[in-house]
Amino acid sequence: MKQIFGNFIEQDDAQDYLLLSFLPHSALLQRWFNDGLSADFLADYCATFFYANDGLSITKQNEVKGAIYYIVNELLENAIKFSVQTPPHPIKLGLYLYGQELKFYLSNRIDTFRFKKFQVMIEQLLRENPDDLYIRQLEKNATGGTTSNLGLLTIINDYKATMAWKFEPVLSAPKIITATTMVELTI
Repeated sequence: MKQIFGNFIEQDDAQDYLLLSFLPHSALLQRWFNDGLSADFLADYCATFFYANDGLSITKQNEVKGAIYYIVNELLENAIKFSVQTPPHPIKLGLYLYGQELKFYLSNRIDTFRFKKFQVMIEQLLRENPDDLYIRQLEKNATGGTTSNLGLLTIINDYKATMAWKFEPVLSAPKIITATTMVELTI
């Protein structure tokens, strides 16, 4: 059964969009990911839509580019880290431009064990104040704790983005779930 967390908005037609697919754990994906090449590429590509004719300053353009880079890098890093390897299924990343709003959609497949852990974290993100969670996580890191969830909290806190998730079971593989993360960023 499909589960939604947050205000998940299904992808719809946008005037401008870009879709990329990677096979998890493939040599090509590692090459695109290791040097931030995919995040750089997507940030550069999207930044072309926000130049002088839109009235954005160079500083603002660089902020937009930095936000896109960080969000894409974080989403891909998590997808690579948590995707199931078998059966092979591509990680799909889409960026959709709606005027001054960018929507990122990243889909990958995870196992039911990771889904349950992810669900607990998502429910905490949606229930608690993200600023408080961020401070607690920083304090935990300072005492040698884990950096888990810090990237998602940074997306929410530093870039003022909203996030939502959709989880759908894979009918052909009962212990596998397709996870789609949506990030909405206002430029």
